[in-house]
Amino acid sequence: MDFSTFHLTVPLWEIIVRGSVVYWFLFLIFRSILRRSMGSVGVSDFLFVVIIADASQNAMSGDAKSIADGLVLISVLVFWNLLVDWLSFKYKW
Repeated sequence: MDFSTFHLTVPLWEIIVRGSVVYWFLFLIFRSILRRSMGSVGVSDFLFVVIIADASQNAMSGDAKSIADGLVLISVLVFWNLLVDWLSFKYKW
């Protein structure tokens, strides 16, 4: 049995940096462009769903080199989403 699909093919730091840069770039774009409300869904929630869907798709379809790459990227995105939600709850921006 070949377990190479469970090994990282990209350095861990690169996945974390890429995921963080993409998250914050899209967050700032959506925050500045989308001024109207989208019901009860916040901009960060919408952004999170879109990026998670893309990251999951890459990990499942084989575009990513391994499942571990996709799982690390999804974990980074979950971290940023939870941090933004917590900060927005704690501090009124």
